[in-house]
Parts: sequence; C-alpha cells; structure tokens
Amino acid sequence: MTNHYIHYLKRNVKIRFPKELDSPFYAEVQDLNDGFERPKYHITRRSQGPASRIKSGDVIWLFSCLKSPWGTLPPSLDAKFIVEDIQKLGDSRIKYIASQDSIWFPLSDASSLIEGLCTININGASSRLRKNKNKPLGYYLQCIRQLKESEQIAKWSKKILSSDYEFISYRIIDGSKEAFLKAQNLVAEGKVVFWDRFSLPRRLAERREIVSSDALDSYLLKSLKKAKVVWGIESPKYFVTTSYAQKECITAKNLNTYKSVQT
Repeated sequence: MTNHYIHYLKRNVKIRFPKELDSPFYAEVQDLNDGFERPKYHITRRSQGPASRIKSGDVIWLFSCLKSPWGTLPPSLDAKFIVEDIQKLGDSRIKYIASQDSIWFPLSDASSLIEGLCTININGASSRLRKNKNKPLGYYLQCIRQLKESEQIAKWSKKILSSDYEFISYRIIDGSKEAFLKAQNLVAEGKVVFWDRFSLPRRLAERREIVSSDALDSYLLKSLKKAKVVWGIESPKYFVTTSYAQKECITAKNLNTYKSVQT
C-alpha cells in the first residue's frame, strides 16, 4: 500500500549572494546537471514519527510559500517525491531519494487545496491539516505528516500540470521587485506561473550553487517555449543586448507570446 505524506519548506527570494555558511541542512552536493527536470532527494532532521515510517514507493508532497522583501506568496505545491530509496545519514538526518517519476510544479495558489486536506496520526485518528487559517502553513507542517487520503491532492496536481502557464522574463539586477509583483498578481488571478525564483531548483534559485550553464539555458528556453504568455519585465537593464533576458525576449517575440510589463 502506498502512503502519502506532506511537508513544508520555506522558499526565499534572495537579493544578495548568500554566504557559504548559509547553506541549510538539506543541502547536498549534486552533479552540475541535476535537479532541473525533477527533484533528486528530500531531507528531514526528524528521525521519529511519520518521517520514520516512510518506505520505498511512498509519496511526499512538498508545499512552499515564497517569501520576499516585498511580500509573501500564498502556499504553492512545490514538488512530488516518489520515494525510491531511503538513506539514514550519519547526523540522524533521513534522506529520501526521489524516483525518475518525481516532479516539480510551477507556481500557483494552493490555498483551497490545503484547506480540504486531512492528516492521520499513528493510531489512524484524523484531523484537519490546517485548523486555523490565521496561522502560517509552516506552523502545521514543521514535521512531515501523513495524509488521510491522496485523491484530492492527486487531482489538483494533474490539473496544475495540464494547465497553461505564464513565464516571467526579467533581469535579477534591476527587475526582481517588479517580477515578484507580477508573479503575485498572476497567482492572485488564479494563473499558473513559471518564475525562476520558485521554478528553478533551490540550490540555484536561492543558494546560487554552480550548475551547468548549458543545462540551465536549455531548461529555461524549453520552459519559455511551452508558455502561453511570456511577460517581459522591461527594467532599464532588461534591454542590454548581451543579457540572457534579451535571448528570452527575442525568442518569445518570435513565438508571438511576448507581453510587455513597463517598470
């Protein structure tokens, strides 16, 4: 029998280059090409409770809230980890290795989904996941919890993956705030969004680890070409001819998917 679990991880829009000492407990060395198409692993420091009951073939659903200096986005379904293997690390952490069928999700508002989810304890007793809407989701998901049923979340995930999404193209150096505000507006309208501060692996989006430039370029352009709309955040440095943003801009214009966002 496959059991389904749910966990939370805070995401942050980093403005300054993080220091090496800022690396969180779940950071692990990966190959330069890893992590773009699918998650590779999930780590917890919990060695008891639901975290200790997860077995090969089980599923971990990860939710995140993207926090920035300009506000916080509503909770979004971040990833689906189908557990292929489990490693107990020397410092009591547990590492769940993700199977080839594990997936990332684009940015969307999952608030309505979360309000309908229930979890169970070791005795099978059921309770609502989030009992008080005024408390942040992370309060209830500091630890991994087991879901009572998976039909609702499976249906939601299929809907998100089959939906058209909108891509945000911008320059980090002078367009991050406007890009966040555009993402915030789109999500509030019920749109599904590809924005690299959420849609790229955390090791790149937040920790700025070195990755393969070719793999990154390929992944971004492939994602852009599938987008229904590409929003160009037209900050002054967006138009620097040597910038990657201009490559995105030209590609989107050739596809007739480009829309301008004046700053």
